[in-house]
Amino acid sequence: MSAQQKPVSTVQGLIAWAMQTRPARVMAHYTSRGGPVLAGGMSYSSLFAAFAGVWTLFSVIGLFIARSETVWDALVDYLAKSVPGLIDTGEGGAISPETLQGVPSTLSWTGAVALVSLFFTLFGWLGAVRTGVRAQFGRSPLPQQPVVAQLRDLGLLVGFGLLVIISALASTVSSGLGRRISALLGFGEQSMLSWLLVTIGSLLLSLVLDAIILIVIMRVLAQVIIPVRRMLPVVIWGAVATTLLKAVGGSLIGGGSNPLLAGFLTIVGLLLWFNLLSQTVLIAAAWLAVVASDHEVNERHDGDLDFWGASRLQDAVRGPHAVDSPLPVEVPDSAIKTDEPDTEAR
Repeated sequence: MSAQQKPVSTVQGLIAWAMQTRPARVMAHYTSRGGPVLAGGMSYSSLFAAFAGVWTLFSVIGLFIARSETVWDALVDYLAKSVPGLIDTGEGGAISPETLQGVPSTLSWTGAVALVSLFFTLFGWLGAVRTGVRAQFGRSPLPQQPVVAQLRDLGLLVGFGLLVIISALASTVSSGLGRRISALLGFGEQSMLSWLLVTIGSLLLSLVLDAIILIVIMRVLAQVIIPVRRMLPVVIWGAVATTLLKAVGGSLIGGGSNPLLAGFLTIVGLLLWFNLLSQTVLIAAAWLAVVASDHEVNERHDGDLDFWGASRLQDAVRGPHAVDSPLPVEVPDSAIKTDEPDTEAR
């Protein structure tokens, strides 16, 4: 090889090596499984489900739980932080707190019918998420009895609602505790230390909640049966990504200075945010599918597939001929509940 060809060969080798690393294979798999298109559908479902979920949650709380300003304010504040732009707390949003105050009183017979229709909207969102996640594993949704499936999804929705309420109360307690600790140390409740403690507590709670939700989506909703210990690293990174989306979501969603466009821009911003969130969930599912495929290859062939793929960096500098081609992603039936082996979907 001539001196001029060697740098070109080295660059080609590095590119070939980069393409067979796990992140590159995950993104290639995500794209090949229609991830961006599925995320688009999920984002539309998420937008409608968000409004339906808020209406349902505050209706149930107002009717069946003793009206408590502490619980109410905690939920409003928590949802405003969790879904930027959904609730207007002074910086713009699609729903005003005054509207939420009037939600429970609207539950007449007409409201009850509306509540049932909103539950079906939420069922549709669960179905969209289930289809998208299972598609990353090369599987279609399992056939189920309609009543059994809806009861199961209803249980999931109730569980998500309880998780939101508990998280909202925990966030309030955590914030109060952070300010109290800062005051006891003599820094005051409005000090930088107080802000830091409250922020750290909120981020940790968000990470835990997002990790739990991702595990439930994978294990219960999509019926991925990969052991949690192998699922946990992917779930943690997914939770970190969703927490960051919440933190920067306010910059994506804004009403603008024109009052005529404020509502429209808020909805567009919410749709964009939900699209990014949906893509994060599906990329996490694609990553988990690649992990399951690589684990099967390692078990079957005693290989050493890891984050960096089958080749090493020192092989890449010798040229593309020294680097293995990216392995295809083939998720075994042992990794996800499957009705029948679907060879065409893989």
